[in-house]
Amino acid sequence: MNTTPTTHTSSIKYDRTTRDFSVTVDGALIGFAPSVLAGEAMARDFIASQIAHDTQCQAAEVAPTVAPTTTPITTAAIAAALSTARAKVADNARWMTALNKASLEIISTPWVWYGHTLKIKSRTASTVWYTVTATSCGCQAFAKGNACWHRAAFKLLSNAQAATPAAPVQPVRTSQADVDFLFN
Repeated sequence: MNTTPTTHTSSIKYDRTTRDFSVTVDGALIGFAPSVLAGEAMARDFIASQIAHDTQCQAAEVAPTVAPTTTPITTAAIAAALSTARAKVADNARWMTALNKASLEIISTPWVWYGHTLKIKSRTASTVWYTVTATSCGCQAFAKGNACWHRAAFKLLSNAQAATPAAPVQPVRTSQADVDFLFN
C-alpha cells in the first residue's frame, strides 16, 4: 500500500454576479458555498472524504473513483434548467415545492457534483451528507416515498451540466526531443 502523503490545493473565489463562492479542489469545481468559511469547510470535508475513500480503495486494492467533474456548471445553466423543470412539473405541487427548495439550497448548502452523483450537506443535520443519484437519496423524505429537494437538486445539476458545453481539449504539441527523452 502506498503511504506517500498527497497534497491538495483548494481555492475559494467570490463571484460578484452570483454573490456566492465557488470552491475548487485541485482545479476541479466541487460546489458553491455562501461564505468563505463554508467554502473552506466544504473543501476540508471533500479532501478528507477523498483521502478516506482512497485509503479504503488502497486497502481493498481497487482503483479510486473519479474526481468531481471539471466541467463548470454556471448559475445561468442552473437557472435555465430550473425554468424547464418548473414547466414540466407545473401540475405536481410536491415536485414544484422540491424544485423551489432545491434552487435555494443549491446556493446556500455545500455540495459536490461528480457528474452522476451528488453529495449534498443536510440542511438540518450539520454532520450529515446525502449521496444522491438519479434514482435514490438517503434522506427521510425519499425513504417515505416523497419528493425530496435533494433529488430535485440532482436533476437541476444534471440538466445544467448537459446544457453546458465541455471545454475543448487542446492538443499537446510534443517535440522530437520530448519523445526521445520518454522512450529512449
